[in-house]
Amino acid sequence: MRIGKICYAVVLTMAVLFALLSWFTPLREVVQMPNSVQLSQGSINDYLNTQNIGLISSKYNESQKSIDYYLCNTIKIKSVEANIVPDKTVLLGGDTIGFEYASDGVLVLGKNKIFTKDSFVDNIINNELSEGDIITSVDGKDVNNAYEISQILNTRANSQDFVNIHAIRKGKEFDTKLKPAYDLLTKKYKLGLWVKNTMNGIGTLTYIDPTTKRFGSLGHAILDSNTSVAMPVLNGNLYDCTILGVRRAMRGSAGEFRGILKTNQSLGSVDINTQAGIYGNITSDTLLQDRIQVELGGKHTVIPGKALVYTSIDGKSVRAYDIEIIKTSHQSTNNRDMVIKVTDQRLIQATGGIVQGMSGSPIVQNGKLVGAVTHVFINDPTKGFGIYIDNMVKN
Repeated sequence: MRIGKICYAVVLTMAVLFALLSWFTPLREVVQMPNSVQLSQGSINDYLNTQNIGLISSKYNESQKSIDYYLCNTIKIKSVEANIVPDKTVLLGGDTIGFEYASDGVLVLGKNKIFTKDSFVDNIINNELSEGDIITSVDGKDVNNAYEISQILNTRANSQDFVNIHAIRKGKEFDTKLKPAYDLLTKKYKLGLWVKNTMNGIGTLTYIDPTTKRFGSLGHAILDSNTSVAMPVLNGNLYDCTILGVRRAMRGSAGEFRGILKTNQSLGSVDINTQAGIYGNITSDTLLQDRIQVELGGKHTVIPGKALVYTSIDGKSVRAYDIEIIKTSHQSTNNRDMVIKVTDQRLIQATGGIVQGMSGSPIVQNGKLVGAVTHVFINDPTKGFGIYIDNMVKN
């Protein structure tokens, strides 16, 4: 009987201990980790240093190609598969650059009344098309501007018949029909829509792959200012940018670089506009010269602490400024992987902190490129969000 009570007490004590340990933050984080991680050969030790917290330690098991986690350096609590990839270096950005591209399809900005024999009419009665929709084809023919839509409407045998429209709304494709109306002012058939087919913006170059000459920038998509829609790219160009001035950021008001694009000479092509950034190919060799070559880090090696951000506030020279990575997350979305804070007084005095146009400014920690600036906190412009470089280079 006494032995039974002792066993019961031991089991109960272990159960309580395990329950308490399950709420021990480092242990809980290890238990919730994914079953595999991807690391470069040179970042293994950096990664292990981020995992050794309190009673938790980690070791790289080369024979098993795994990261093994131990409690009190003796009890193995988890083994994570380690996918080791070769080290990769890129050319560091930081330059202020401009983008301009024609969209793949046309963006609907709103409705436009048509002057017919029955006076002004609103051709869009229901919700066939609405602001933010992207029209990709009319009657089976691809369209990329308003002129192409007009050509289709006015060269058909039966111009008054309904036309078939293929469009995209919030990422989902759909089909609808519209009946054109004859505009007495222009003497042409119209759909009654305001549309747009070009996009442009200013941002910061993040990196260039020296082997492929492919670049990544911004860390987020270029959005239409009216609809907040990211337009897909048909073709576009990368340009140098002249900074005319900086509107300093203040609490409650985002600052910005004020600049113009030097469209007389293209530095490269733009072919992708994604939630993780703008991408394309460098065609000007001058953009490849005199750059710092830096090894790519990874999200699993980023830790709260000191780091550097590289940016240009005059459009001419790229400088490094001190920042602090305050918080990291492996479960975040929408380019908000880490929280950063500008600590360099030179940058704070010049810009107030993070301003529009700094998106894409590369973040370097422990000598490795680990991410890029993406957003600013309106209530505190010295703080903002960053995206992990892993999420940029995979595009």
